[in-house]
Amino acid sequence: MQHALRKMFIHNIGSLLVVEEVQQADRPCKPLGIITERDLIRLLISRNTGGGDSNILGNVRVQEFMTRANALISATPETDLAAVLELMASRRLRHLPIVRGEYAIGMVSVGDVVRKLIEESREEAAALKEYISGTY
Repeated sequence: MQHALRKMFIHNIGSLLVVEEVQQADRPCKPLGIITERDLIRLLISRNTGGGDSNILGNVRVQEFMTRANALISATPETDLAAVLELMASRRLRHLPIVRGEYAIGMVSVGDVVRKLIEESREEAAALKEYISGTY
């Protein structure tokens, strides 16, 4: 868990997709689960003894606190962007794995989705403005 937390800190990310061991670089892997900031908070609170223990994480393994693949909520590359945002909002998710079949091929954050929707809205507004003004 300390290694996972360090990776999240170094890369300034809020979750890590846990996958089976990579057999070849740049090949999709089967997701085993996901570990998020919320999982780390649950761990820290469950292990807090109130005694100021500086090694709360100890030798805790990610698999003890991750959301397992059978409970993993995901989307496919073909999922509509609005549907992705609705799923993330309704399930209170900040990170959503993207899968093709049984393989993980990426991950999107709520920030990624919002940025893309804003970009699409701006493009649509510009196209409508051009249409109305007859400059298209």
